Amino acid sequence: MGRRLGVIILLSTALAVGFAAPSSAAVINGTSGPDTLRGTSSADEIYGHGGNDVISDGAGNDSIWGGYGADDIGIFGGLDHVWAGPGNDRLVINLTGPAVRDVVECGPGYDSVVVRYLDGGAAPILSGCEDVTYW
Repeated sequence: MGRRLGVIILLSTALAVGFAAPSSAAVINGTSGPDTLRGTSSADEIYGHGGNDVISDGAGNDSIWGGYGADDIGIFGGLDHVWAGPGNDRLVINLTGPAVRDVVECGPGYDSVVVRYLDGGAAPILSGCEDVTYW
């Protein structure tokens, strides 16, 4: 079983920034308030929990749970699975290769998704998303 490394730095009771060493997969947890969370180049698990979070993954095959709140979620590489959670969320999916097919489950609320074809890529599998734009 691989070793996991995660770091959360509490800047105040209302803001947390989570990140991990780029060479290892991480479990990254937010708080009940607004957080800025960044993944690594490995396969990460990122949990926004409550609050209006800003979440971005890395190049690995990641699992992202936005949680409650109006979250901004950016997907930048790897084969990812995203559960946006309740709230009016905004997601940007950057497709970077033909073998990548992300899965996004938007959840309750009005969720908008922008799918950007940067370097090819297969269309993501979307569920429950109200507003979808393809670039």
